[in-house]
Amino acid sequence: MIDALQQSQLIKEDDNRYKIEDGLWIYRQLKKSKKWYVRVVIKQNDKKTEEKKSLETEDFNEAFKRAIRKKIELEALAEAGVIEDKNESLFFSNIAKKVIEDFDQAIEKAKGERITEKDYKSILVNHVIPYFKNKSIKKIDLIDIEEYLIQLENKSKTTLTKQKTAIKKVFDKAVRLRLIKDVEVPIFKSVKVKHDDSERITEPFSEHDLNVFKDNYQSFIDSATKEKSKHYRQAFQYYFSFLLATGVRPGEEPLNIKYNDIEKRKDKKTSQNFYVIKITSGKTQTKNKARLIAVDKTAIKAIEAVSKILINEENRNIDELIKQHPDRYIFKSYVYDAFPTYADIFRKEQLLGFVADKLKYKDYVLYSCRTTYINNKIADGIPLNDIADHCGNSVQTIEKYYKKATLMNSMPQHIKADIVDYDFEKDVKESANKAADYFKDGPKLSIKNTYFK
Repeated sequence: MIDALQQSQLIKEDDNRYKIEDGLWIYRQLKKSKKWYVRVVIKQNDKKTEEKKSLETEDFNEAFKRAIRKKIELEALAEAGVIEDKNESLFFSNIAKKVIEDFDQAIEKAKGERITEKDYKSILVNHVIPYFKNKSIKKIDLIDIEEYLIQLENKSKTTLTKQKTAIKKVFDKAVRLRLIKDVEVPIFKSVKVKHDDSERITEPFSEHDLNVFKDNYQSFIDSATKEKSKHYRQAFQYYFSFLLATGVRPGEEPLNIKYNDIEKRKDKKTSQNFYVIKITSGKTQTKNKARLIAVDKTAIKAIEAVSKILINEENRNIDELIKQHPDRYIFKSYVYDAFPTYADIFRKEQLLGFVADKLKYKDYVLYSCRTTYINNKIADGIPLNDIADHCGNSVQTIEKYYKKATLMNSMPQHIKADIVDYDFEKDVKESANKAADYFKDGPKLSIKNTYFK
């Protein structure tokens, strides 16, 4: 029930419309639906932004609570500067479809001859549109395009050139349609993505910011107004924990893992059981060349926890899951028969925006999980060859991380003779040691089944 204080703040404008506070109303359109709707008006850079949407409930008290959560969510997004433009004519996907219509006309005129428009159409249909979807073209900048190019499997010079050209044609079309101005088109020649075994070296997660995600994640789940969104957000926390615990590349590598790709093995010296996962898809894998990685308890517990959500059945341990669901993908939802858009859930429009005001660093990407993993393993003294084999890249690439991890975890030689060394009391010294342990061991991920819970 709504408490007395909240109830006293309500202003009844008519039987089906209530003002909760400045910029927030709930109302019903009885001729169309008995469900309650919310109207939120917030300011973003001295500009008013309004959103109306169904709260998906006929219960007044529940509608009231969902409306409050919706305003808090939008205010967080506004503060982070990431509220999307709702003008459908600006949706990247809609503009790209107009470009595809142009390609179809050119392909028809070519009468079966090989022309580059066929390649560009394939790139837009199979890769670019599914990635950018309904994001406003005004909100896509050079960093967004670079993030898109980074996650591609094939990064040959020819592939990158075709990908950038296909995206550029969408921006050019938007200019011709007078949806954007020339000055709003990103300078594509500045997009640089290295080839072959290069890695995206991103900022690792700090312990403070990981705790921000953990402490606010349940509120993030609760702020979802649709059951499907809530379902996907519940699954994301375990996907995130799996990335942190394994260091696999976000995207194709984890999304293509099936339960029959997980194998139980026994250590010959200790007779202890452990699990190995076969990575069959992604940057360095081919049909005939898979990568095997040994995984720890945190990764296995994340898989067991996410299975309960995505398969929607009782708790099962990893051995039962392998036996009963061998051909199912571990991170696919069999409730909605689709893969959750994990990358979108993490982006600034959702989770990052939701906690932006609490983070010390605001530009994380999912690749930061991989950077965090590699730094932690280097700090643990794991040989670089072993880390490279596990992560599917070269020792040279690992060394790029190694320099940063070394500085994080040990004192540089040139300052050893001249440091501040106070005589702390015992309890203060223990506290300082605990803080320093983070840089040695990294964030602890053994909290129940996942980092978030």
